[in-house]
Amino acid sequence: MSLKRAILAAVFSAAASGTIAAAPAPSPSPSPAQDRIRAALSADIGPMPSDAAVLNGYVTREDWTPLIKRLGPTTAPSEVLLDLNWERSKVVNGGNFLFDIVYVNTLWKTANSLPEPAADQLRQTAVAFALYGLALVDLDGPRCKDPTAPARKVQQAMTNWAVIIRYGQSLPPQQQEVVKQVALKLEWATAPVRANDPVLCRGGMAEMQANLAAGAKPREAPTAPSPNTLPGKTYDVPNVVDYKPEYLAEALWKPIVDARRAKLAETFASVLKAPTPAG
Repeated sequence: MSLKRAILAAVFSAAASGTIAAAPAPSPSPSPAQDRIRAALSADIGPMPSDAAVLNGYVTREDWTPLIKRLGPTTAPSEVLLDLNWERSKVVNGGNFLFDIVYVNTLWKTANSLPEPAADQLRQTAVAFALYGLALVDLDGPRCKDPTAPARKVQQAMTNWAVIIRYGQSLPPQQQEVVKQVALKLEWATAPVRANDPVLCRGGMAEMQANLAAGAKPREAPTAPSPNTLPGKTYDVPNVVDYKPEYLAEALWKPIVDARRAKLAETFASVLKAPTPAG
């Protein structure tokens, strides 16, 4: 199976050929240009995993826990590229935040097992899709009635993807520009087909309070010692209710999203800016 499907060489080439300084606000219906970008991203997706029907069933039922477990780090090497195909097909067709998380993680894991230059190409792809994931939080998060849910996703993403972000910050300016353009074009092309995100809008205070009200008992969560972690204990609240997130009306979130989208290129540049060494 060719790695071309995984590294998106054609997409990087297309992104390098033109820039979007500030992407226009998408219309309610996809434009022909947006359709073309999504088609280009989907054109070379190859065979699906043998259990694709099972994976799709999890998605239909919004049964995220077994899906995450199946797509986790225990996936057999022979299945990784098939998983990449399935994950990318979901991401580029406007799937929710979870698909981008697992795609970025699979890309990074696969890169670490490959020789150069293929490994570097996969890592750059992971950076581009990590930026896109941050854009999903920034632009789809305002739809959530509970603002604490997407806020937690930002913290989790920046923590879990810290090594990927640092790698992106180490890239030369020209390569940083390419990964930014991939992320910008992907966000613009998928915006009209993205729906309210049931993953992005879960995990906040509203869900925690719903579970506590239903009798859930907080339990101590294991935490790895870290010099950056304050002393104390962390507690989780188990899910005992079939929680469904609520969403705001478009009239409330759209002005916020339009303003943020106009500054998305600046947001990406800020993320990829290497931190200034301490005095």
